[in-house]
Amino acid sequence: MRFAWVWPLVSACAQARATQPVVVLRPHVACEGQADRVEHALCVARRQVDHARADKDIILLNCANDKATQLEALKKTREDYPDQPHRAAIDEKAARLEAEVGQCIGED
Repeated sequence: MRFAWVWPLVSACAQARATQPVVVLRPHVACEGQADRVEHALCVARRQVDHARADKDIILLNCANDKATQLEALKKTREDYPDQPHRAAIDEKAARLEAEVGQCIGED
């Protein structure tokens, strides 16, 4: 009887878990059609984030979300410096981050 208070909590947790909302993915967007390198890499990263959320893979989610955040900052930087020398460096960094998104691994 010492632990009688635990059972209502266990029951409440089980009911809450059964009613958790389902993760809804964004509509599938073809990333291949985008001409801009940063936009393409950001699309790939966001798609990886969506898949990690759907699979509830926190390791993959953290990795892909980190790369997406870096790409969003890179996109803002590109808007601030539209001239050609900066654009080449930004596109190179975007390609590197896109490759890193592909290297993100999650739980097995």
